[in-house]
Amino acid sequence: MPSNSSYASAQRTPLFVGIGCRHGCGSDVLRQLLDETAAALAFDIRDVRIIASIVDKREAPALRELAAVLGCELWFGTAAQLARFDARVARPSAAARARFGVASVAECAALAAAAACGGDRAKTRLLGPRRASARATVAVATDAPEDVQ
Repeated sequence: MPSNSSYASAQRTPLFVGIGCRHGCGSDVLRQLLDETAAALAFDIRDVRIIASIVDKREAPALRELAAVLGCELWFGTAAQLARFDARVARPSAAARARFGVASVAECAALAAAAACGGDRAKTRLLGPRRASARATVAVATDAPEDVQ
């Protein structure tokens, strides 16, 4: 299988994966949730360009391990950067709001990374609702128009 970077460069639609996770969550849990999300939303995991989260998670080994396995970059945004996307979260998380001051770490991080690394903020959109396990949440965004995927 080609590396993410060579595969994704040939594709039209880079994807930005936002992840929220509890302390001690393993990369295997994140990968399983990401695989389930890819199956549910019908995207190829090789299109993932960025793994994104809130800056508070920058030392989480699971995020670094997942990015290394996928061959993609990490992006961490501040609570203020993520909160700019609160209005686009369909089901806000009371836990994320209480702990980090954002509507959803996964969804807001995916959208913020797509806007910061992909392009036009107005074009960024979620591919679907976030998916959650007991230890993590995953959301996927793109900066491509809805008719491109």
